[in-house]
Amino acid sequence: MATITPTTVPSKRLSETISASATSFKLSDIEGWNGSDLTSADFGSKLYAVFRNSANTLMEIMQVDPTTITAASSPITITLRGLKFNGDLTTEVSANKLIWVKGDTIVELGTHVPQLLKHFVTIVGSPAIQELIGYATQLTPLDNKDIPTKFYVDNLVSGGVVSNNRVVAAGNAGETLSTGNLVYFDFTDNEWKKTDADVAATVDNVMLGIAQGAGTDGGSITGGVLLWGLDSNQSGLTAGDIVYASNTAGAIVSGTPGTNERAIGMVAPGSTTSFYFDPYFLNSVTKNQKDALAGASGTPSSTNKFLTEASLTGFISPYAGRSAPSGWLMCDGSAVSRSTYANLFGVIAPSTTFTVTIASPAVFSKTGHGLVTGDQIHITTTGALPTGLAVNTNYFVISTGLTADAFRVALSPEGTVVNTSGSQSGVHTYYVSSYGKGDGSTTFNVPDLRTRVPIGRGDSNPTTTISFEPAARSSNDITLPDKHFPVQGQKVQLTTTTTLPTGLSLVTDYWIIRNSNTSIAFATTQANANAGTKITLSDGGTGVHTIVHTNNAIAIVGRLAGEHDHGLSIGELPAHTHSLENVISTGGANPLSQAASTATNHTATGSTGSNTVANNMQPFIVLNYIIKT
Repeated sequence: MATITPTTVPSKRLSETISASATSFKLSDIEGWNGSDLTSADFGSKLYAVFRNSANTLMEIMQVDPTTITAASSPITITLRGLKFNGDLTTEVSANKLIWVKGDTIVELGTHVPQLLKHFVTIVGSPAIQELIGYATQLTPLDNKDIPTKFYVDNLVSGGVVSNNRVVAAGNAGETLSTGNLVYFDFTDNEWKKTDADVAATVDNVMLGIAQGAGTDGGSITGGVLLWGLDSNQSGLTAGDIVYASNTAGAIVSGTPGTNERAIGMVAPGSTTSFYFDPYFLNSVTKNQKDALAGASGTPSSTNKFLTEASLTGFISPYAGRSAPSGWLMCDGSAVSRSTYANLFGVIAPSTTFTVTIASPAVFSKTGHGLVTGDQIHITTTGALPTGLAVNTNYFVISTGLTADAFRVALSPEGTVVNTSGSQSGVHTYYVSSYGKGDGSTTFNVPDLRTRVPIGRGDSNPTTTISFEPAARSSNDITLPDKHFPVQGQKVQLTTTTTLPTGLSLVTDYWIIRNSNTSIAFATTQANANAGTKITLSDGGTGVHTIVHTNNAIAIVGRLAGEHDHGLSIGELPAHTHSLENVISTGGANPLSQAASTATNHTATGSTGSNTVANNMQPFIVLNYIIKT
C-alpha cells in the first residue's frame, strides 16, 4: 500500500481546457493556504484531483502523479481518469471522463475522496450502506508506515487469519557455517555450531536453528538463524518426508534418522528444497506414551520424576504390585521372546560380530569388546562354526589371554580353554547372556531377582580406603571415625605419604583387630586377629597413613552369589581350645586341703549345640522387581 499523506489544498482553476482523453492538465496557480507554491514534497505517493464545474453539477475523480507538481502552468500527469464513484481505486469509467473548460473549472487536490474513504469505512447491510465505523477488515498493511487495523492486530496476536511463517534471530557463528546448515546454540560461548547426530550433545536437549547465510567463527551469521518456520535453503529432499538431523555435521536428511534421532520438520509438498522447520517436531509425548510410562491406563503425575527415568529400557524398580504393569516384565528369570521384546533384548543381551581363529587355544577377536573375566556369552552364525564351538551353548570369558581386543572362552568360569579345528564359514555373532540365553535362538532370560538383593557391578576388584594421622595412635591402637570402620579380621595393606609407624611395613598383609566401634589394632595373621594378638607400635610414624582393603571378587553383571542360610564348619571357626582341670589326690587326704601329693588330668568337655544352619539375611521386606521392556 502506497504512502498517503492527508492533504487539504485550496480550490484551483485550470489554465487551459482539457479533453476527455487528456493525460495531463495545467493549473493557473499552485499555491497552498499560506500563499507559497506547493511542490511534490508536500504530498505522499498518491494524490487525487476532484474536478467540479462552477455550478457544482458535474464531477470527475482522477488519480494524479504528485511528483509532477513543480510550479504553476507546468503539466501535472494524470495516472487514472473517470474513477468510479463507489470508492474503486483502479477502475476507469469512460462515461465519467469529461471535457473541462479553462477558467470555469474548480480543481481540488487532496486525499478526501471516495477512493481513500473506502479504507476507513465498513460496508454493512443490504442494500449496502456505508458507515464511518472504523477501518475495513480487509486492510492489510504492506508498508512500514501503513496503519494496521485492530482486526489485523487481534488476528496477529491470536493466530487468526493473519500469520507469520518465519521466526529469525541474529546470531554469531562458532565455526565456519554455510547457508542451510542445521546448528545448535552452545551456551558456553553463546555461538551457533553445526549439529551432528553422531554426537548426542549437539542434538539432544539443545536449541536448534537453520543458518540463513554464511558465517565464520566469532562473526555474525548473514541473514541470522531460523528458529521456526519455512526454510528454502536445502537440496535433495523428498517431498512429504520427515526431516531429521544427519550424521554429517550441519546437514539434514529426509526420511532416515541419524544415530541420535531428532526430527526437525517435514518437507514441503512438491518440493525438494524447502521444509517446515520445527525443532520440536514429533517430540511431544502422546497419551498412550504417558500411560505406558506410568505403567497403567491412568494419567501419570506431571511431577513424578520417576516416569522420566522409568522410560529407559532395562530400568529395574521395586514394585509393590503382584503382577507386572503394561510395558514391564517381572524380574523372575523367565524366558521371553527376542522379537516381542527386541529393545530389552538389545539392552540386556548386547550382541556383536566377531572373528575366531582355528587354533589351540581359539582366540576371539573384537576391537574394544569390553568383556571381563567371567562374562557369559553364547554364539550364533550365518554359516558354520569351527569344530570345538557350538550354537546354543554357554561359554565364559577367562582371564588367560584377555586383552582389550581379544579374549578366550571356556565351558565353565576359568575352566579349560576351548580349542578349535576344522573349517568355518559365514558371519559369527556373540550375545552377552548375563542372565541366561533362553533357548539360544528365539528367547532370552530376564534377570531373576526373586529372594535376591542387587549389588553394584565392578570390572575389577574394588578397593576402600581409610586415612589416619600419627596422632590417631595410642600405644598399639588406632582411633578411626566410626563411619569408615573396617570389620574384625579384614585383610588390609598400608600406604603412607612419609613414614609408617614402627612395627608396620609397606606391601604387607595385615588383619584388623576391632577393639571398639572407634578403635582398631593390627595383627600379623588371621589367627592372631581372632586371638586379639596385636602388633606392637612404638610410634605413630610421620605424614598421613592409609588403610587399603581390596574386595576379593569382581562383581560381574549377572553373577549370583551369597546365601540365605549358613552352617559353620570346624574350619570356619576361629582357632581355640577348651580345658577342664581335674585335681586327683594320691595320698588319701582331703583333696580340697591339697595336703597330700596330687596329679592334674585334662579331659574333653561335653558336647552341646543343635547343628542347625544360621539365618544369614539382613532384616528385609519382600517386594517384586520389574524391568522396563
